[in-house]
Amino acid sequence: MMAEKPETVDVFVNVLGYRDDQEKAWVALAVDMDLRGYGKTFSEALKELKELVVTQIDFALFKSQPEMIWKPAEPEYHRLFETARQERLRWIMASSPPRHEPTTEIRGLSFPPGFLASRRKGSFSQISG
Repeated sequence: MMAEKPETVDVFVNVLGYRDDQEKAWVALAVDMDLRGYGKTFSEALKELKELVVTQIDFALFKSQPEMIWKPAEPEYHRLFETARQERLRWIMASSPPRHEPTTEIRGLSFPPGFLASRRKGSFSQISG
């Protein structure tokens, strides 16, 4: 017997934040989607990334090609994400704060249940001509 298709879907995207010295900016990288947002702060980069993720999801749904949503970043970024996650856990468990400002951050972008269903109408349209 096949499982029933869910009415709503939670979408969670792992995000690695790091400083890009060449760009002199923070980068927020969706490691499962290979999308990057940039900003003076990690929060600004994360905000830009969230808009890009929504646009990517909208476009994939518009094209009826959900496989377009997920395109993993290069393996080096997955390793950096895992290292940053482990460092963050060690810092949380430590009794003293880190001695230097972090050069990486990790977060998750979470979209509430019903997000995909509400996006199915799509914000893209065909151009006739």
